[in-house]
Amino acid sequence: MRRFTLFLILLILPVALFAQLQVGGTALYNYPLVEDSSSDISASDFTFGADARLKILLFQASGLALFTPGTDLSPANIDLFLDGGITFDLLMFRLGLGAGPNFRVPLGEGSTSGFGLNVKATADLMLGDLSFGLTYLNKFELDFDQAGELLDQNYSQGLFGISLLFSL
Repeated sequence: MRRFTLFLILLILPVALFAQLQVGGTALYNYPLVEDSSSDISASDFTFGADARLKILLFQASGLALFTPGTDLSPANIDLFLDGGITFDLLMFRLGLGAGPNFRVPLGEGSTSGFGLNVKATADLMLGDLSFGLTYLNKFELDFDQAGELLDQNYSQGLFGISLLFSL
C-alpha cells in the first residue's frame, strides 16, 4: 500500500507543477449566427453555464455545463460537454481547439435526453489570474452509427459566446 501511495504522489506531483485549472462562467447565444432573425434578442435567447478547463503543457481538458431556459416551443434542459484537445499560449492570448461527447439532461416534459459529439474552439485574453474569452461551440446530435458523418456536418451553424474564467 505504501508503494502505491508513493507511486501516486510521484505521478501527481509533476502534473500539479505544470497544470493550470480555470473555472468560471460562460454565456452562448442559443441560435446560430448565420440565421437571419427578425425578432428582438431577449435573455431567453442565451444559454448560461459553468466552464472548467485543466491545461497541462499543450493539452487541455474541459467541462462545460449549460442551462437552456425553456420556451413555448422547447422545454428547459442542461447540456454537458466534455472536451479534450490542444491549446497554445501566444503572448497574452490562449487559443484552444477540442472535441468530445455531449449529453443532454431534460428538465421538463416533452424533452428527451440525448447524446452527441461537439467541437469547441476558444480564444482567451489572459490577464493574470483572470481570462476573458470567446467560445465557438458546434454540437452534433448523432447516433453511434452516424459518427462517421461528423466531417460532413455544417460547421457554420455553431453557437458563439463569451466566457470569464479565474485561475486557481
